[in-house]
Amino acid sequence: MFDHLLISDVSFIQSIAEAKNRNRNVMFAISEKSFLVKEDLKMLETNLEIYSEEDAALDKEITESEKNLNNLKKRKRETQWNIHEGLSRISEKRRILKILDTKKRKLMTKMMKIYEDEELADRKEAHMSIVWDKIKAFSHLV
Repeated sequence: MFDHLLISDVSFIQSIAEAKNRNRNVMFAISEKSFLVKEDLKMLETNLEIYSEEDAALDKEITESEKNLNNLKKRKRETQWNIHEGLSRISEKRRILKILDTKKRKLMTKMMKIYEDEELADRKEAHMSIVWDKIKAFSHLV
């Protein structure tokens, strides 16, 4: 079946297939990591909303009860720290997501090149098959 292929073309076709497979695996891993980061981001944003609501409730409680002022101020500091931590984590997750998106875009560009190379290899194979058929037909004439 592959009698008509040149050795250089076989290696070219094999390298395209291997590159396509590697890129598909990397794309899957990046997509999976992106999904997990997005889920973490949703959770952190929800936590931030909860902490923000608690912060507002604590402000109201402080004004209503001077008797428990020290305990409430302590809880407020903890909540603000949680907000700060949440914002830091969200910022880090967004930074990671941006890096992953950049890698994904670069990988998509590489995948497009591989598909183009694969189409070129298919055209070369079809052309070589036609040439091979002509050579066989010509050799029968001689």
